[in-house]
Amino acid sequence: MTRRLLFLATWCASAAVAAGAPKQTVTVPMRDGIQLATDLYGADAGRRRPVLLMRTPYNKEAVAVTAQRYAAAGYVVVVQDVRGRYASPGSSLPYNNEGQDGFDTLEWIGRQAWSAGRVGMWGSSHVGAVQWQAAAEGGYGLAVLCPTATWSSFYRNIYAGGAARLALIAQAAAGRVKPPEGVSPPSDWGQTLLHLPLANMDGAIGWPLPWLAGILSHPRPDGFWKRLDLTKEVEQLKLPVQHVVGYYDFFSRETVGNFMRRRSPEDQLILGPWDHGTIGKSKVGDVDFGPAAQMDLAGENLAWFGRHLKKPATAPFPRVRYFSMGELAWRTSDGWPPAGTSEVPFYLHSKGRANTRRGDGRLTREAPSTAEPADTFSADPADPAPAVPESKAHPRYAAIWGPVDQTANADRPDVPVPSCISQSTWLWGRKGTRLPSSIQTALPFRCRLQQSRRSLAALAAA
Repeated sequence: MTRRLLFLATWCASAAVAAGAPKQTVTVPMRDGIQLATDLYGADAGRRRPVLLMRTPYNKEAVAVTAQRYAAAGYVVVVQDVRGRYASPGSSLPYNNEGQDGFDTLEWIGRQAWSAGRVGMWGSSHVGAVQWQAAAEGGYGLAVLCPTATWSSFYRNIYAGGAARLALIAQAAAGRVKPPEGVSPPSDWGQTLLHLPLANMDGAIGWPLPWLAGILSHPRPDGFWKRLDLTKEVEQLKLPVQHVVGYYDFFSRETVGNFMRRRSPEDQLILGPWDHGTIGKSKVGDVDFGPAAQMDLAGENLAWFGRHLKKPATAPFPRVRYFSMGELAWRTSDGWPPAGTSEVPFYLHSKGRANTRRGDGRLTREAPSTAEPADTFSADPADPAPAVPESKAHPRYAAIWGPVDQTANADRPDVPVPSCISQSTWLWGRKGTRLPSSIQTALPFRCRLQQSRRSLAALAAA
């Protein structure tokens, strides 16, 4: 399950491609002597062409269809298994060597007789992050990036708001390391994830996971995270970047934040109604947003590469393309949030009984004019309100990020549910919640906007 979540969902392009370009498999030497397995498509020593590079922990063979498509478009395509994964030897520790190995690979590409000296990189999730890492090292010849749904600060993504995304990272870590012979993954992740102390979570899982132990032993942004905080480097890069992500993706904040922090007129942001595993598809979670929501991600990347690696980039392009979920249509703007938007406060009201969807809670534009009764609820750490209500279709600790029916959660007594906005209102950008200082609690709070019809989560913070 976890591997499916983190896999590159867009590898298998549906479009037909021309007769396959010849593939060669070679090894590329790194500075410590490790030789990384690498596939080349369309590499002809008698012809120099721009190069497209993917470095992946998810098996280079899985990228063949897209690689052939790109080669047919006039590029040399280089697809490499990262250190310690699939056909490449060495030790695999996520992100640990990606900057240096990316630099060494780009340097090797620049020496080849088929390389025109300009390189683009593409891919999502882990495969997006390795682009930032190689670029931060000043990789030779790197001219354009297409990082989809990824981070520039790994801490900021894992400790969203200061609380670890425990189910996500624990299951991901367990999925990356094969258990010892005779050991099976946990059958009850609910009990496993309640294990304390968190730093010994791998003991509850059943086998050593040093990467996970390190992450959970460092809940603050200290020196442990320094190598995986590329915020400043990403802001300063002088490269055109195409950022793509879905509203419901757990990398949404990071991807949109990268675009906004860079403030580059040469960048593009594409925001669609997707989660991490459904980029370019119409159905996410329990909702089908219709054929307009579909997008050919490989085609979008290919157009971006053509703009910056082949023809001079002179034609205007929309800096932001975003899908309006209320209209089921795409819009464009010159920035994010779109021009003309402003931060608008909404206020919680009740008569002291806001709990559940049958309570008296309201959300309005008017601030309280007088003191209102306090709302109270009891929170049980052993029975937290799940992000996705448990059902046959949605196991309780499955990593599901899209819009789903939240009715079961709205019936829980530990979930205040103020009735939402009744009039038609367009909401863009990031939502935030400010609690008054009079609230004394160490509990993390989460605010979710929902459609009233079937209580479907209708908006993710971007």
